Amino acid sequence: MVNAPVIGRVMGRVLFSTPSLRLMLMRYGGTQLGEARSVRRIFTASLDNLAQLYGDYPGILHSVDVPASVVWGDRDPFFPVAQAERTASLLEDVKLHFLYGAGHFLPEERPEEVGNAIELLVARATERAGAPGSRKHHS
Repeated sequence: MVNAPVIGRVMGRVLFSTPSLRLMLMRYGGTQLGEARSVRRIFTASLDNLAQLYGDYPGILHSVDVPASVVWGDRDPFFPVAQAERTASLLEDVKLHFLYGAGHFLPEERPEEVGNAIELLVARATERAGAPGSRKHHS
């Protein structure tokens, strides 16, 4: 098994190899080189922590009993499409949305499509709950 620091370093290299992602990090992390290096170290450490926690998520997802949406960019440099499919397979009531040509930062890259997926999720949850305004509530 690959250890978490190795995963964090590899993912950090991927993140900083893409000009658009580098630009985004510079925007949110500062414009000075020292600030950018600090952001990179912080981000890599965060990825290390996520990698350590990542193994527990299947059990958690099996316990989700509300509608869910998995929205995934098919060009995500961190998580492959197979991971989206696996994640969706662990949820009972799920819609899987692939955003073709999109990477990892979907709200930034494709805000309208992410918004549409959220609207569909809210509609499904409302329908399932039988909330006022839903067809189920009026039946």
